[in-house]
Parts: sequence; structure tokens; C-alpha cells
Amino acid sequence: MAIHASLGLRGDDPFSLHLHQVRAAMHFLDLATLTIHVSIGQHHLERVAARRLESMQAAHAGTLLINPRHLAVRSGSSSIMGAHLANWMLLERRHKLLPNDKFVLLAANVFIFRPCAAFVRAHSLSFMKAELTDAHVNEADVRSIASQLQAGLSAFPASDRWRMMMKDVAMRRDDDVRVRSQSRTFRNMLSRTGFGSRDSSGLLYLGNDSASSTWHRAPYALMPHEGSFYPVWLMRNFVANLTGGPFEPEHLMNNSAPGCVWLPPFNGCAYEEFLLPTFVWQHHYQLAVDAASPIFAARVWLPRRNTLDLSLLLATFNDSVFLGDRPHLCAIKVPNSGSAAEQTFLRQLQPIVPLTDYGLRERFVTDQVTLPIGGTPELRWGNLKGMTA
Repeated sequence: MAIHASLGLRGDDPFSLHLHQVRAAMHFLDLATLTIHVSIGQHHLERVAARRLESMQAAHAGTLLINPRHLAVRSGSSSIMGAHLANWMLLERRHKLLPNDKFVLLAANVFIFRPCAAFVRAHSLSFMKAELTDAHVNEADVRSIASQLQAGLSAFPASDRWRMMMKDVAMRRDDDVRVRSQSRTFRNMLSRTGFGSRDSSGLLYLGNDSASSTWHRAPYALMPHEGSFYPVWLMRNFVANLTGGPFEPEHLMNNSAPGCVWLPPFNGCAYEEFLLPTFVWQHHYQLAVDAASPIFAARVWLPRRNTLDLSLLLATFNDSVFLGDRPHLCAIKVPNSGSAAEQTFLRQLQPIVPLTDYGLRERFVTDQVTLPIGGTPELRWGNLKGMTA
């Protein structure tokens, strides 16, 4: 069984960060292919970043695919779901995938820190109706970091929270998801009558009538996409059901897609949190009940003005008892993108994989810019001077 992954990177991030993500994903997931999308950033360095990543392809022909398409994945624009769909379609065109191969979704700020391929291969798919892999760490309570992580990140499969959630899944109960403020707009979309109609604000609504054969009023799920995985046959079924409907893949990949789901207070599209897990629950109910597992990335939310000693947090993720009860946890999503916390995680979680494994030169040169690998760029363009690539 081969594992294929879709990785969304940010165009403005340092190349050292991109390099780490590629190395960790290839190493710890034992990937057959890694398809990379680089999003449009504030400083529009996505094409430079993509060309630098392409320098790795020669040593890994057919393994690394760099998507030539660049979407603006940020508030008020496309969601990361569009980027993953673009990667999926590129992968389908370039490779012959077997139905039971796995397709993994990875984000720019997810850091894989231990082997995860065996877990992904051993489970049919990831499915949760709500977050069981989120922990909120209180800045004022440093000494209880371990207990906060243990409380937020459920054990699998022995925890009461997991068993209760799966009982709800079997009974199609989604009441606790419906009360979530960030799910209000999506809930309204699946509750209105009339397929494809719009309200005065322009939002697109779906109904539970005969014209809407894909989406129903209930149940629906809210699940983080980072570290989720699905069999190839299910991904094909999902994309086929999107085609021709309100969530047409090309619309999701279009930076000005109509019917964007605005989710207060986040002020952005979050299709990746709803569409796939809701589709699984509504159309592959028995698979969700019988064979689901959690996603493999823990989302650890720190205060935005973080002053915590992150070594205390990382010590928990190095604890054999903690990880033994949570065999699914192979990665950490770092909060507050671009923060000092993210850089600290990068340094402390970086796996030992020689750069020579990827055929990298010390420098990558384009017509416009000379970029040292993993260092500060020497930019020849005046309008880019001082920017980080």
C-alpha cells in the first residue's frame, strides 16, 4: 500500500522551513509521492519558492511533484481545500494510483516528529465528528502543561472520549457540533431548502431535496484537516460528487469562488474542516463507524503572546507513556504561523535526514535571485531587497 501526500506551503516562509517539511514528510510517512502547492504570499515569492523546490526533483524523479498553480490561501480568499484539490488532480494526472493507496493532507505548520507510515497503513481512514486532537495550553499555568495536553489530546482507542464520540457517530448525533459558533454558516447551508439558492448576502445554500443528492441536512462533522488521510477510492468518490455541484472543484480552486463560507469569528473559508468529514459521515457511514481513526497531527493552541517555555511542552511529546497511549500522534501543528514558537518547534523537532539525500546544491540560482539553501537570500531585485524567501 503506497502513501501519497499533499503538502500546502506558504510562499513567504523561509526555504529552510520548506526544506524541513519536505524532509520530514518523505522520511516519516515513507511517501511514494509528495505533491506540493505553494500559496501566494504577501511578498509574492511563491514562484521563487516553487523553483527552489523544483531543484530537488532531479534526484527524486516522479516522487516530488511541484504544482505550477498558486492560490492565495488566506482569509478572504481560497481555502486550503482548493490547494489540496489542485494537488490531487495533478497527482491523478501524473501517477497511476491504486484504490487502497492512502492520500494524506498536510499543512505548512504541521511538523512530523516520529514515524507515522505504519499507523496510516493500519487504518482505513481518519474520521472524527469533532476535535479530539486539540489542546489549549494556558500561559498562566505553566506547571500543568502535561496535564493540559493529556486532557485535550485523547488517547486512542481506549479513551472514554473516543468511545463516546464513536457511539454518537453510530447514532448520527451531531448536536455538539451544531452548537459551535464556527459551524453556524455551514449548518445554515445544509439546513435551507432549495438547492443552489442564495440569500441577500450572496451565500450559497443547499437543500435536502431531490436535486441535492450529495449534501443533506444532517449529520455533519467538523474535523481538522491537518494529518487527515483517506483511501484513494474515497477521494475519487468525493471529487466526483463535488463535480457539477455548488462545491465544484474549480470553484474551490478559484480565488474568487462564489458561495465562500464565511465563518465568524475567523473571517475565512473553512471548506477543509467540513466537506470531507461530512461527506464521509453522510455517504460512507459504515466505514466511519467501523474503521475510523483520529487524524495524526495534534493542534496545540498557545496564547498569541506566548512566553511559555516550549521545552516543557516538547518534553510531554517525548514521554513514552504519553505517546504509548496515543499511537496516532506523529505530528504537531504549530500555532501562530511565523511566530517565534513556530521557529522553536522547527529547531527542536527537525529529524536527522542528510541534505544529500535530496540532491541539493548549496545554492539555487534563477535569473532574478541567488538563494543560499537555508539562509538569508541575497536578492538582486531592488523591490525584493530584505525579504525572506
